[in-house]
Amino acid sequence: MIAPSGTVHLNRLQAAISDPETELPEAVINHAQLLLDHIEMLAGKIETLGAELRAGARQDPVAKRLMTKNENYKNPAMV
Repeated sequence: MIAPSGTVHLNRLQAAISDPETELPEAVINHAQLLLDHIEMLAGKIETLGAELRAGARQDPVAKRLMTKNENYKNPAMV
């Protein structure tokens, strides 16, 4: 099976393998579903890690300072 790359096409792939009238072989359907399940699991883990990083950054004084915009700072490379 050849499918377009990119997450924007995942719904299309899911629809293709979920279609009861599909002509795709069972092995292809099973493999594609395995990949889609894996992508969903990884997306959930990435979201969880991102939330943990954001929460930690809000509590770390150095990270808080780095996230604030300092209007008085002049980047030497830009002067």
